Formats: sequence, structure tokens, C-alpha cells
Amino acid sequence: MIKTQSKHVDFKKFTNKDGLLKGGVPVEMSKPNESQTDRVQGQKRMLKNKRSTVTWY
Repeated sequence: MIKTQSKHVDFKKFTNKDGLLKGGVPVEMSKPNESQTDRVQGQKRMLKNKRSTVTWY
């Protein structure tokens, strides 16, 4: 396997003719003072008294 030493990035792929970013995905952010809780899957062999929920901040 040949490794290249060049770390050049072609920014023309990500910008339009005015130099502004094009494309992308809009991201919805939650409020910083609120947290969200969800159930976690994959707890087949976990003890019943262990938590199976997660809190996202």
C-alpha cells in the first residue's frame, strides 16, 4: 500500500463561485439547559437492576 504525503484539500468542491459554503445538512440543536432521556437497546445480558436509559445533555 502506498501512502501519500500530500494533505492538500480541494476547497473548490465545498464552495460556490463566491467562496461561500455550499450544501450541508441543517442541524437541529436542543436547548442547552434541558436534557433528554432515551431507552438503550442491547441490554440482553444486563442485570435487571441496572439502568437501561441514557441521558443526553
